[in-house]
Amino acid sequence: MSSGKAAELLGIERLDFIRLLAEEKTPYLDYSVTELEAEIETLAHE
Repeated sequence: MSSGKAAELLGIERLDFIRLLAEEKTPYLDYSVTELEAEIETLAHE
């Protein structure tokens, strides 16, 4: 589910939802090391 949809379901703004995740120490992005390395590699070649 997108952060926008989650925020909508909670009746709050998307940024407030992201802040709520931070307060609860819940990662907004949850990449594995392999996924993160692949993402960095992709961005390096753009």
